[in-house]
Formats: sequence, C-alpha cells, structure tokens
Amino acid sequence: MNLRRIWIMAITGLALLLGSCSSEAASISNSVKLAEEYSIGTLQTAMEDYINERLWYYPEKIEGQGMNKFDSYIGQTLQVEVRVYKDAEGQDKLYGHTNIGDWLVVFKSKDGYVYADGQVSSGPEGGWPGDSYETAGSFTVKVNPPHQIEYGDSPHKREVVAAMDKRVKALCADLTHGTDAADWKNAQVFVADFHPYEDMTTAWVIRPDGYTWITGVFAEEQEGTLTGGLTAGFGIHKIKDLPETDPTRYEFETRVLKQKPIIQFVCN
Repeated sequence: MNLRRIWIMAITGLALLLGSCSSEAASISNSVKLAEEYSIGTLQTAMEDYINERLWYYPEKIEGQGMNKFDSYIGQTLQVEVRVYKDAEGQDKLYGHTNIGDWLVVFKSKDGYVYADGQVSSGPEGGWPGDSYETAGSFTVKVNPPHQIEYGDSPHKREVVAAMDKRVKALCADLTHGTDAADWKNAQVFVADFHPYEDMTTAWVIRPDGYTWITGVFAEEQEGTLTGGLTAGFGIHKIKDLPETDPTRYEFETRVLKQKPIIQFVCN
C-alpha cells in the first residue's frame, strides 16, 4: 500500500466517522453497567452517525472503502449488542457488535461527546479485544440513505480552528516566498470541517495550474496553548483528472465541494 493511500485512510479515518440512521428499540442488560459518560441512547446516536459517515464518505463505488460496506443494508434494521471488554491494564473498553459481520465498532467519549472511532476485526492483526466480554445492553438502528454531515461547534473547536488557520497561513507564506513562489501565488486553500472531539483534519492547497498539495492539519497543546501543525503531505498534478472512483478525488469533492470548509482563503 503506497504512502498516499495509507495517509488518506488515516486522515479520513481520523478524521474522519460515518453514519446516519434512525433509532428504534433499545434495551439494557443487567450483566454490566455502562460507565457514567455512556448511555444506550448516546451509543445509538453514535452508531447512526458512524454509519452515515461510512455511507457518505465511502460509498460502494469508491475504491478502498474499508472492511465493511453498509450500502447493501440501506432500508434495513441492524441489531447492535453493546459489549464491554477489558484491555491489558484491566480498563473497560466499549464496543458494538452487529448482526451483519464478525467485527466490532469501537465506542469512545471525549469532552462530553460519545462517538464511534472505527472498527476492529477478528484475526491476529485485526485489533480484536479478546474472547471474554460482558453485555451492557442492545439497540437497533435503521440504515437510511446518507445525508450531509452536521459537524457541530464548541468553544474548544473554535480554538482548534484558530490554531489550524494560523498554521496553514504560515504554510502559504512559505510557499509564496520560496523558490516556486510564482506558481503558488493565488493558490486556493481549503480545510475540511471536523467534529468538536477531533483535533485533526485535511487541508488542500490548489495552485492555479491545478497542482494540489494535500496535508493533514492538527492542533495540539504546548505549554497551555493550542498550536497548529502539519503532517507529511503529498502532491497531485491535477486532482480533478483522477478517476471519479479514486478516494483522493472523492474525499476532496465530498468534504470541500459538498460540505462547507471550516477554513477557506487564497494565498497571496
């Protein structure tokens, strides 16, 4: 797998989260109690959001969409069992097991948000948490056609955006004062929106000749202050010349053209 594909999978995975469906029945098991920050209702919502984002960003027509495909289940109701596994340190970890495959959805919480953080599968490298678990309840979700994602806002997210904005503008300054400065003048910059519990997303810098630089942009706390940073990036001569099924082109069109970028400006 080449570096570009690995990086895109990592970002959109970070990125990244995917789902929208309508909730149905829920039940709570007496086997084990959920941690205070979780409830069956918030887990239902997290699963719905996860499925919607998988369908929105990784439809069946796109290459490399991951281990699970929800397209064929649109209109159907899925059963989800809430499982609690112990990690190596004996801490409880929360997962959802559906009736459509031998994999688990990973549930997490941060800053009051409950969300699904990808999937794990069985096998030596699949990240399966073990054989022993307890059940904490169950619920159902109906898989609906995908719709535009509502990312939400928070005071912390606005601080993260400000740090990212400062960093990508510094990148523009470097590009427009370097050896190829004339090529980067009037390049368009787009930074994809993200959830309040995330601190990383994707940025595109597109020159007038179509050459595109794609990089991850993040914010991290340093000495009490949020500071923006960039991951290793890669370039594409003309992103619009890629096949429509290429995940790099599809991510740009979906996250920038179909959704409003969180940051957008022109390098000059």
